Amino acid sequence: MQMVRKGIVVFIVILLSLAIFSPKREIYHLLEEKLMQNGIIIDDEEIDDGLLSLTIYHPKIYLRGALIADVEKIKLWTIFFYSRLAIGHIKIDSSLEKFVPSPITKVQFSYSLVNPTNLSILATGDFENIKGQLSLKNRKVHIDIADKKLVNKFKSQLIKGENGWYYETSL
Repeated sequence: MQMVRKGIVVFIVILLSLAIFSPKREIYHLLEEKLMQNGIIIDDEEIDDGLLSLTIYHPKIYLRGALIADVEKIKLWTIFFYSRLAIGHIKIDSSLEKFVPSPITKVQFSYSLVNPTNLSILATGDFENIKGQLSLKNRKVHIDIADKKLVNKFKSQLIKGENGWYYETSL
């Protein structure tokens, strides 16, 4: 019994060591290169890596050369079987306000090995929470919208379903 406990403790220590000493900045730069291939550029950021997280302060997000968002903070937290990306205080360019609700206080993406083909999405702002999923397998985004103001504002882009209004698109 003691041998099993020691084995479990050693395994947990190894996992935590790998998480703490993982090259977070290098992983971020790889992600940045992948985004560049799709025309998305993150610029003017300050990077701070913690024990289990990576925080990016004041990045500007460009899409094909046009500024689309100014963000206060992006925080990536990961520990093997669970990862969370939180984007805080997003200022959307005024030309995009007819497509995206504004202001957005926080957008959070969560990934878990319990559900490896889906990424959950949660957005908060001056509106009721927006919840959704990004299906990695089917390459589809599904976002449920309950806020009446948002439904009225974006009604032409939304679909009426059994459980209310939603937005769906393929990637």
